[in-house]
Amino acid sequence: MAARKVPAGREIALESATGLLIGSIVGFLALLTLYLWTDKITVAIIVGLAILFSAVTATLIASSLPLLLSRMKVDPAAASGPIATVIQDFLSVTIYLGIASLVLYTDA
Repeated sequence: MAARKVPAGREIALESATGLLIGSIVGFLALLTLYLWTDKITVAIIVGLAILFSAVTATLIASSLPLLLSRMKVDPAAASGPIATVIQDFLSVTIYLGIASLVLYTDA
């Protein structure tokens, strides 16, 4: 992507599909495991969905942040790792709490 051999939109779409696939598999496995372990479907759904959406968000950030940084004339190799980690961690917690709030408030 840095060498511009693949269009940015296509690269981001491919990365998003990868995140969706990984998030779906891991999220489903977490959902199934938690349900079998705790017998609480609400908790299993919250964790499974949070993993799914966090994986998609993480791949979007990881693929688009270097493009944004290079347009800002910042070395993407040096800056994208720490920045992406902070953003992904923040968004993962936000996604988890948002899904938990939605599921728990609609479940009540």
